[in-house]
Amino acid sequence: MPRTVPPHQNTFLHSMLAYSHQAKRLQPPFHVQPASEPRIAQHLGGYQPANVRMPTSITVFYTRRPDLSPTEFKAHMESVHVPLIKKLMGAHYPTTYLRHYVQRVESGAGDRLGASSASRKNAESAAPVVLVGTPGDLDWDMMGELIFRDELHLQQGFALLNSSGGQEMRDDEENFTVPTQLRVILMGETITA
Repeated sequence: MPRTVPPHQNTFLHSMLAYSHQAKRLQPPFHVQPASEPRIAQHLGGYQPANVRMPTSITVFYTRRPDLSPTEFKAHMESVHVPLIKKLMGAHYPTTYLRHYVQRVESGAGDRLGASSASRKNAESAAPVVLVGTPGDLDWDMMGELIFRDELHLQQGFALLNSSGGQEMRDDEENFTVPTQLRVILMGETITA
């Protein structure tokens, strides 16, 4: 039997209920369940709306094959690999897939930022612009963040990628990455300043 929130804890619920009428996600009667997300739990006195889903994200780190330039790596990722993932995942593709490529010395960013170790005079053009640390500390070329609606959406997407149909994606990774260096990490709570 769902528990309801006591009236003295209603302020946040009223704002959620107002949102629900616009989004048609949460409908009265407003039932709640024990909160699993600490920030929501704080506002709701240990309860959260039963229908609220929290986005789930993973971060991936890809390392390019040594025989490919950073430009070739990025071109393959954007024109072949990402479209392949979209095709394989279909409706279960993440709501957002942010891709961040390492900035290279050839861009001039090291010179503009005054990072002498990453200037065009002192480093190879394909070397990463490392502001703190050394280029050897960096063992990946692209960091991606895949944001899913919730954990179920993530599970559905990964089920497709881990199926026999996902073999095409894994085969393609051998064309432009070092598959043994692929890292996929489930991320926790997102905090912004």
